[in-house]
Amino acid sequence: LANFVSGILILAMRPFEIGDQIVIGETEGSVERINLRATEIRTYDGRAVLVPNAEVFTSRVTNNTESPIRRGTIEVPLGYDSDLKTAVETVCEAAQKASGVLDEPPASVRVRELKQDDIILEARFWTDSRRTDFVSTSSNVRAAIVKAFKAAAIGLPDPDVRILVSRPSK
Repeated sequence: LANFVSGILILAMRPFEIGDQIVIGETEGSVERINLRATEIRTYDGRAVLVPNAEVFTSRVTNNTESPIRRGTIEVPLGYDSDLKTAVETVCEAAQKASGVLDEPPASVRVRELKQDDIILEARFWTDSRRTDFVSTSSNVRAAIVKAFKAAAIGLPDPDVRILVSRPSK
C-alpha cells in the first residue's frame, strides 16, 4: 500500500521524469519507467533496478539532469616548489579550453588545501549535465591540464619523493 500511495504522489508531483539521470541511495542511472509500485532505473552499466516507490518517496533524490548544465571539479596536486600563480593560470586556461567546457560560466581555480607534501588546486568548470558529456568533459579537462603542465614545465608532485630532515637526538 505504501508503494502504491508513494507511486501516485511521485506521478502527481513529478520530482523527476522519464529520461532524467538520478541518484537514489546507492542507485544511479536513467529513469526508464515510473510505475505505481516501483520506479525502474537503468544504471550506467546497463542493469535495470526497480526501486520501491516508498523508498523513492522517503529517500533523498538527486536529479543530475534537472538543470541543463552542471559544474565539474577536478583536483590537481601541485608541489610546493612550483610557481603557484603560474600553475593557477595554467590550470584555469587549460580547463576553459578543454573540449566540452562551456564558455559561461567561466572555469575557475582555487587553492583548496595545503597538505604536508603538496598543494591541492581545485579546477571548476561547467558542462552539459548528461552523464556521458559530464564524464567525457571531465576526462578532457584532466588531459588538457596534463598537457598544459608539460608545456609550461610544471611538474606534478612525486608521491615517492620525501624529504627527511635529520634532527639531533637529545
